[in-house]
Amino acid sequence: MSNHTPGPWTVEGASGESGEAEVIESDNRIIAWTADSLGSDSFGILEDEDRANARLIAAAPDLLAALRKAADYMAEMGHPANVLDEARAAIAKVGKGAHVE
Repeated sequence: MSNHTPGPWTVEGASGESGEAEVIESDNRIIAWTADSLGSDSFGILEDEDRANARLIAAAPDLLAALRKAADYMAEMGHPANVLDEARAAIAKVGKGAHVE
């Protein structure tokens, strides 16, 4: 099991046209934020991509839980090893620290 901050995580501040979108955990601690897209010509303006990134980050705990359940189910049902291996590899990245480029 990984030591990440448990969900649920929510997105705040993404409805305005400027500023940043914050990903908040249940104790109101900021997990991450996205702010005016890097390389964007619109400095200080949240782009649709920034909002989408914040929503994806906020969904991470739920996605991980669902993937773990799916991998367990696939193992029980004898699904093809390559699909199960991909799911397990993605889950393992959470515990080992994924390489970020």
